[in-house]
Amino acid sequence: MSYLRALVKTCIALFCIWHMAATGVYSLYHVEGQPFLNWLDGKRDYVKPYVLTTSQWQRWNVFSPDPLLRVIQLTVEQYNGQTWQPVAVINEHTVPRWRKATELKTIRRLDEETMTPLQERYAHDVCIRNAVASGMLIRMTKQWFTIPTHEKPYPKVWWDTWQPEWQSVELLQTYCPASL
Repeated sequence: MSYLRALVKTCIALFCIWHMAATGVYSLYHVEGQPFLNWLDGKRDYVKPYVLTTSQWQRWNVFSPDPLLRVIQLTVEQYNGQTWQPVAVINEHTVPRWRKATELKTIRRLDEETMTPLQERYAHDVCIRNAVASGMLIRMTKQWFTIPTHEKPYPKVWWDTWQPEWQSVELLQTYCPASL
């Protein structure tokens, strides 16, 4: 009986180690110039099915001051010499649900003055993810609208006729870097 008990404890310990490793590997982001993180990024596909099945991907945004009132999206376009053509539209419909909180929060903060270096890094990341040619001129534009709040609920008729007032700001124009 003690052999069975030791086997059960060993299995529990191994499962705990697996769970911690899988959650950790899945949570860490790819960072250029960090060989260990690049190596871990390559292992993400092994742990992804387990992490998604057990719902460990959730990054709750519990303390958000204004969680559902602002709808945002980011448009990245490339210039082909004559016109701007869309490369990617990043919004709540195009971001995987396990990344929504962090990705949309990043987009929401991109137009802050202190985020200028992040804007260029984010644009370069979009170039790499979407296989945009090196040296291609791209621009990044943030669009948003705010859902109105009311002290009393408005009737359905009002909401049926309501149209969002999109606002827009061009964040930057830059060139795509050489692919890694």
